[in-house]
Amino acid sequence: MKDFTLSHKRWQQIFDVQLLIALIWMLLEVIFQNKNSVGNLIQGAFFIIVLGLNFYNQRVNRQNGIIFEIVRWLNLFGLSTLFPSVWVEIGNYF
Repeated sequence: MKDFTLSHKRWQQIFDVQLLIALIWMLLEVIFQNKNSVGNLIQGAFFIIVLGLNFYNQRVNRQNGIIFEIVRWLNLFGLSTLFPSVWVEIGNYF
């Protein structure tokens, strides 16, 4: 069986699509389900900050800066639990 590896650019594109899907899902959840709206808004604000930092980090393309390290750790701790929960919620909805 032949190994198939994706380039860093392709993984970044997949990550960006996941970020956008998670953002859309969070916005739809806030709009249509009005339960615990303060918690959803705080989570959404944190997510938008991380999303903005990710896109800024990609555009500036400085791999050794302090912002790069902050974004890396925010992604590690913040998004490692968010993505699976978003995919579970989407799967449960469908």
